[in-house]
Amino acid sequence: MNKFSALLAIAGLATAVSAQAAIPTRLFGNTVPDSAASRVVAITPSTDSINAQWGRSIEFKDHGKSFAYEFDGPRADARVNLERVAPAGMINHPVYAYVGGFPVN
Repeated sequence: MNKFSALLAIAGLATAVSAQAAIPTRLFGNTVPDSAASRVVAITPSTDSINAQWGRSIEFKDHGKSFAYEFDGPRADARVNLERVAPAGMINHPVYAYVGGFPVN
């Protein structure tokens, strides 16, 4: 691979990462009280992804801390980086929620 191709590949990856970061978290859903969650998921060091259903809320637990999130935003058929929606410092590695089931009118 020549240097130009390598630079193009790096630029493409940087654009993809920044595009995910540019999407406001409110477009994925909202935090809710833990008691509103219909499912509980424990985040471990080996957890890298979970499946989520549009309109459902999940309580995430990690190292004695927890938060609940309802995936009901207009960008629901998406991959959501939980580090972006979790309280600061709670999740210390990339974990993605793959949200499906967005209702079609």
